[in-house]
Amino acid sequence: KFRSSRTNILDLAATAPAETKSGDKFFYDLDYKNLTSGALKNIKIEVTYPDNFIFIDSLPSPLQNKNTWEISNLDPKSSGTIKIKGKIINSVGKDNLFLAKVNYYMENFSTEFKKEVASVVKVKALGFNVDFNYASTALVGEDNEIDLSFGNYETVPGTVNLVMNFPVNMTLMGVTALGNGITATSSGNLLSLEKISDDTWRLSNFKIEAGTQNVRIKYKVKVKTDDQQKINLRLEEKAPNDQYYTFAEKEVAVDVIKSSLNLSLSLNGNKSDTNVNFGDTLNYSLSYSNKGDAPMKDIVIMAALNSDFLDWTTLKDKHNGQPKKGIITWTKNEIPELAELEANKEGTIDFSINVSNFSTSDLGQNFAIKSYAQFSIGNSEELKEGSDNKSNEINSKINSDLRFKEQVRYFDENNFPVGDGPLPPQVGQKTSLKVYWQIINNLHELNNVQVEYQLPPAISFDDRVQTSVGSINYDSAANKIIWSIGRWPLTVYNATAEFNIAVNPVDDNRNKIMVISGGAIISALDIDTQETIVKTSQVQTTKLDDDDIASLNNDGRVQ
Repeated sequence: KFRSSRTNILDLAATAPAETKSGDKFFYDLDYKNLTSGALKNIKIEVTYPDNFIFIDSLPSPLQNKNTWEISNLDPKSSGTIKIKGKIINSVGKDNLFLAKVNYYMENFSTEFKKEVASVVKVKALGFNVDFNYASTALVGEDNEIDLSFGNYETVPGTVNLVMNFPVNMTLMGVTALGNGITATSSGNLLSLEKISDDTWRLSNFKIEAGTQNVRIKYKVKVKTDDQQKINLRLEEKAPNDQYYTFAEKEVAVDVIKSSLNLSLSLNGNKSDTNVNFGDTLNYSLSYSNKGDAPMKDIVIMAALNSDFLDWTTLKDKHNGQPKKGIITWTKNEIPELAELEANKEGTIDFSINVSNFSTSDLGQNFAIKSYAQFSIGNSEELKEGSDNKSNEINSKINSDLRFKEQVRYFDENNFPVGDGPLPPQVGQKTSLKVYWQIINNLHELNNVQVEYQLPPAISFDDRVQTSVGSINYDSAANKIIWSIGRWPLTVYNATAEFNIAVNPVDDNRNKIMVISGGAIISALDIDTQETIVKTSQVQTTKLDDDDIASLNNDGRVQ
C-alpha cells in the first residue's frame, strides 16, 4: 500500500499488487479520508495510468477519460474508495507506474490543496510461454529461419500482431504456421495467420488443447553488408479497446556468412542458446551442405565444445571423429565424402557427450558450455577464428546442482521403528510409514522451491510432520502433499522434511506390490539461468527398498 506523505488533512492511499501477469485482471484501489473536523469541498482525483494499462471499469464510474473522479463534499472524518479494474499488457520485468493526484479545498478556505501517491506494478510473467529458436548465423543467398513457439497456456491470448523489422539487405520470404513439432497433427490446432502489411502478420486461434503452436519466419540475406546484423521481432496483443500493446520483444543478432559450405549446429533440437543440467546427455547434430556451384575438396569439419564440465569419456560418435583439447575433428578419413563434396550435397554428423556431475570443489568456476563448428579446406585441422567458415554458436548455462532424495521407511537408519502396523501390509489394516525428503543445492540462488507428492489410491496422509525449512501442507481434495519453501538463498545448502503416510490396502491389492509413490516432483526457478528446474524422485513401493531391516521379512506383497 502506498500512502501520501501529507496526511493531516486528506489521507490518500493506493493499493495495487506488487506483481501481475501480463493480461491478468487486477484491482487498483484508492482510499481517501477526511482527517479534519471540517468538510472538504470540490475534491478532484485524477489517475495517470501506465502506457500499457487497459481500463476495464471502476466503482464509482469515472466522470471523464476513465481516469477522473469528483466529489463535491466530504464530511468530517468521512472516507471512501475508488476501485479500478484493469489489466497490463507489457513485457516481463517491466515496471508500470500509477500516479494518483488529488486537488481539494477546505471549507471556508480559498486555497487549493494538492497531494499525490505513486504505485508500481511489475509484470512477472506472460501467462504462457513464448520461445524464439534460431541459428546465430545467416547464410547469404539462402533461406534462413526463425521459429516462434507458444505454449503452456495459463491464459490464452486472443489476437497477436507479429511485427518484424529486417535490415534493408534482408528480405522476408514468408511466415507459416506449424503444429506441435515440425508438422501439425490437426489443421484446427494451427495458428491462423493474416498478413496485415509487409512487416506485420496477425496471429489468432491460440488453443490450450493444441499444446505447442509454432510459427516459422523465413528470410533471405541478399548481400553481406556487415559481419553481424540485428533483426527486431515484436509481439503485440489486442486489448478490448482495439489497441495493440507490446508484451514481448526480441532482438535477433545473427552473424552474416558468405560461404559455399553451410554449417548448422543444434543441441537437443535447439539452434539457439539453451540451458542444461549437471549429468545431462547433450545430443548434438551438425549438418553441412555445399551451397556453391562447384565441388569442394578436402574439407575438414571441427566442432569446438569449450567447457570444463564435459565428460569426454562419454563421447559417442559413429563417425569416430578425433577429440583433442575440446575439439572434435572429422576429415575424409572419418567421413569419405569430405574428400569431395559435390554441389548441393549435404550430410549430418550426430554425436553426444555428457555434462559432468557437480562437485563442491568446482565452486567459483565458469559453469557454461560454448559450442560451435568451423570448417577448413585442404586438410588443415587448425581452428581459426572467422565468421565465414563458422556455424551458429550455442551458449549453454549450467543450471544449479539441485538434488532431491526421497526414502520411505518403516525403520530409520538406526533401526528404530518410525512406522507402525502390519508389515507387509494387510488388507483392511493400516500400516504407517515414514517419508524422508532431502534437498541439496549449492550453486545458484533459487526461488519458488516446491515439492509435490501425489498420493496414489489407498495411500493417505498420516501427519507427524517435521521440516528444517518451509512448511508441509496436505491438500485433502487432491490427496496431495506439498512442501513449500519459496526462496532458497546461497547460505542454505541442505533442507530436510519428514512425515508419515498410511497404507490402507483393499481386496484388489491382495498379493500385489503396491506403489506408494509414483515419484515426488521438485521444481525451482534458477535465479541465475532463469530456468525452472524440474526433477522427479524414483518410484517407491511396499517393498521398501531403502529400508534394509524392513526388507528382510517383507517382499512387499499385500497379505
